[in-house]
Amino acid sequence: MISVPNLQQLSNGNNRMDKFNFNEKLNLALSYESLGKNLHSIQIYTRLIIEDKSYVDGYISLINLYEKEGRIEEALNVLEHLLENNHHNDYALIYSTEFLLKHEYWEKALIVLIKIDSTVYPIVHYWRGLCNYNLKNYFDAKTALEQLRKTDDKYEFWVHVLFLLAAIEFEMGNLPGALEYAKKMEFVDSDNKEINLLLAKIYFNLDMNTHAEEKIRKAIKFKQADSETLETAAKIYFRSGDYKKSGKYFSLLLESTDELSAEVYYYIAAIANEAQDFDKAELYYKLALKIDSSYNPALDALNYLTSQKTGKTRNE
Repeated sequence: MISVPNLQQLSNGNNRMDKFNFNEKLNLALSYESLGKNLHSIQIYTRLIIEDKSYVDGYISLINLYEKEGRIEEALNVLEHLLENNHHNDYALIYSTEFLLKHEYWEKALIVLIKIDSTVYPIVHYWRGLCNYNLKNYFDAKTALEQLRKTDDKYEFWVHVLFLLAAIEFEMGNLPGALEYAKKMEFVDSDNKEINLLLAKIYFNLDMNTHAEEKIRKAIKFKQADSETLETAAKIYFRSGDYKKSGKYFSLLLESTDELSAEVYYYIAAIANEAQDFDKAELYYKLALKIDSSYNPALDALNYLTSQKTGKTRNE
């Protein structure tokens, strides 16, 4: 086992820690880190970056340790100091961008990306596209990715660009364009869950039900399907008239999340209505309207169901 001085003894006063030079402190931090004593390492790395504000690796080590401890806000605070003191350092800027993307700080990442030369690092265009896509700035996302296509189409992350372009075109309502990009990605990675889900949604919106079913079967085969996949599958099978399968996926969706739209409750009610379970249908139409009181399909269906029940009661 590596023998290291006791940190508590070293931190009793600044003068004791100051007896060690920079490299000795660094070795001490690395030793504690190798022993899994992250909190001790954090204290030393903090001192090192105070001593040398340009020590980029010290900031990065400190950020990584905070990440290991699940202290993301503190990691972000260190990262902001890294950027403040090293805003011309490409290594610091690129590391910071990757950290912010990983933790989905899209707006903060865009601010950092302004400082990175995209002619030197073309991936900056992809990162801008990714950030803007997640911020629902679809036009800006598309513009950034089209800039990337003008540079060179032989980069290793091209498949991710294709997916983003397909998703952006879908969100912008350009279904033929979305399909064109999605097919190109499918040619490269036909077993990818995300592209099969996107293709299922595109075909569904193009009323190409057979193709939509084929793609959703590929997407749904993955274990622990997410709510988006379950909802897409349920809608596709509903439209094809397979209410049993549709109901199955809507039931799984109900179990997986509490954040459901009025449209989902409307579909569940419609399935119950088809099965002549009118009490259940009425319940779910009302739930749909509780989510969105102006959702006309549910309102019309509930009014019709109520009138049918009322008429039946009068006839009896």
